[in-house]
Amino acid sequence: MKALKRTILPVVCLALMLSSASRAMAQAAKPMAVVSVTSIDNLFGSLKELAAVAGFSNEFKAIDINSPRIKPLLNGIDTSKPSGVIVRPGAGLIPDILAFIPVKNLKTLVTTLQGVKVPISDAGGGTYEIAAGFFTIVVKESKGYAFIATNKDLLAKLPANPAALLEGMDKKYAYGVRLNIQAVPAKMRDQLQGQISTAMKNALANPGIDAELAKRMQESYEKAVKMLIQESESITFGLGINRKEKSAFIDFELTAVPNSKFAKQIAASSDVKTNFAGFDQADAAGAITLTSKIVPEEIASAKAVLAAFGQKMLAELDADDNVDKDAKGPVKEFAKSMLDLVTKTIETGKIDGGAVVVLKPKSLQLVAGGHVADGKALEAAIRKLVKAAQADKSFPKITFNASKHGDVTFHVSKFTVPADDEDAQRILGKELEIALGIGPKTAYFGMGTDCVGLITKIIDQSKQGAKKVIPGFKLRASIGQILNFVKSIDDDPTVAALAAAATKSKGMDNVIVQAGLQGRTIQYQIKIEQGVIRVIGAAAGAILGR
Repeated sequence: MKALKRTILPVVCLALMLSSASRAMAQAAKPMAVVSVTSIDNLFGSLKELAAVAGFSNEFKAIDINSPRIKPLLNGIDTSKPSGVIVRPGAGLIPDILAFIPVKNLKTLVTTLQGVKVPISDAGGGTYEIAAGFFTIVVKESKGYAFIATNKDLLAKLPANPAALLEGMDKKYAYGVRLNIQAVPAKMRDQLQGQISTAMKNALANPGIDAELAKRMQESYEKAVKMLIQESESITFGLGINRKEKSAFIDFELTAVPNSKFAKQIAASSDVKTNFAGFDQADAAGAITLTSKIVPEEIASAKAVLAAFGQKMLAELDADDNVDKDAKGPVKEFAKSMLDLVTKTIETGKIDGGAVVVLKPKSLQLVAGGHVADGKALEAAIRKLVKAAQADKSFPKITFNASKHGDVTFHVSKFTVPADDEDAQRILGKELEIALGIGPKTAYFGMGTDCVGLITKIIDQSKQGAKKVIPGFKLRASIGQILNFVKSIDDDPTVAALAAAATKSKGMDNVIVQAGLQGRTIQYQIKIEQGVIRVIGAAAGAILGR
């Protein structure tokens, strides 16, 4: 038995050492950066479809892949495969860069390049050299790819399938870039962290910023930057085209190192659910929803910054000679109440709410609202401020408890829009309604014709979608509805033409910005639907005199 132990133990130890070494080598082998370019066929096919949507099909023919101007430049290139660039740490300050382009025949490509005056020459041994100022670029073909490097040694051992190094970015994006943060040498990461910290400190040294507030903000930012640089695994940026939807999008993704504090924070904040899904009105000109969990570390940091901001704000209010002496007391008391309410809301560990704008011909409605820690405290503070303000006879009349919907009570005020302000009347009508709706844990603000009706609609739809999982942040703006509203108040033929272009897309005319959390990744996306591309094309055509 002892002999068996003596035999097995070294083998197990050796296996563990080899396993650790292989993991370390795999991490070291991971490139610092990867640049991905989709195949030329896919790129030009996508651009051709977007050009058609924008109304520039004829103009695109001049630069199409089969045009007399472009086709000769692609001789020798395999247009069905992606290209890329791989960046790894070098021996010194300059990184090792290896690019690759798919080719059918490198010699044919060399002849094509020589035809457009690129200084490329045969260096023997199956390699070519390009004189590029202080550098000499070396090119070598291997298994259907031309590999390009500034260091000949990088061409000694080439990947059999370089497209695999793109990790699927070529299929998802037209252009993609991924930075593998942990592959960047630790010294460089430390230097970057120090430079950002110094830059923030200098920015906050502005005499106009309160010293205590600047200190709190600096501490908060430094923690965030340190976590971002030291605990991020990768950052991905991609520009893509959805050929089915005929839309374009930009992605930004930040992935944390597994099991890091950053990864745990993302996981703790993910799977967010909203009680205000009703703000995502499909027929609105614009809508915003925002819901987020606040982790304990962020709560403490936010409270510290808010406290410093509150002190500065109250001090400035005391010193402001433009505020009437009799008004300072009530205003300060209201400000303190709002700071206290915001602090308590932060302490609940969640942010949840939204806003919506509804535009119809010569009609505007705006509603915003969300979760608050103490609706009763908010109402009491508002009533107290209004009571003090009503000492001024010109202060507008407010009808408290004007109506009620569920547990939300509405307080309403109506203003007459001056008859001599035609622009305002065209947008707001002859009378502007402003409403405040307050519940035990909710607050809403609305303005515009029947804004109370819109708030009640949002409340009812929010109840139907209670605890709905949604992106942490979403903003949607309908370009068509905005243009049609402008057309209703401004008889401009250009606006009418742009509105008509957007209408052709049958509701697919939005700009959508959203952010969310998945696993240990923070995801952001900006999406431009086909209707927006039509409007851009119509605007460009108008500028060009078409």
